[in-house]
Amino acid sequence: MIAEFEEKKAQEKKCNRKPKAKKSDNGGATREVERRLQNLLLDIELETSATPSTAIFHEPVRCSNDLEVIDLLSPSPSIRSCKVFDLEKTIGKRIEVVDLCESETEASPEHARKMRELRTFIANIKGDYV
Repeated sequence: MIAEFEEKKAQEKKCNRKPKAKKSDNGGATREVERRLQNLLLDIELETSATPSTAIFHEPVRCSNDLEVIDLLSPSPSIRSCKVFDLEKTIGKRIEVVDLCESETEASPEHARKMRELRTFIANIKGDYV
């Protein structure tokens, strides 16, 4: 009777035992993939840009010495009025976009090759993680 009980208990332990999850060492592989992707993106960006990447086409930033006083004792304005105010700020800004490549036919063969390589690389990454 005791032996049967111990056998039954041992059998239950075997059934309840869960295998440990295998830890895959994808840290190095992920870093390598990210590095290669970053290099490809930088190469493509350098080829497509006619101006240095440090050139910024924004209006000059104006500095002012005006102090902004915030009254912490009064209640906060409603969220809606804050969003409307932010929207009014952004409407006045002018955004300039310079399109250097008007059509796909203007791209150089080297650029087209790198784009294909990048698309293939991204497709392989998606296939590995799906």
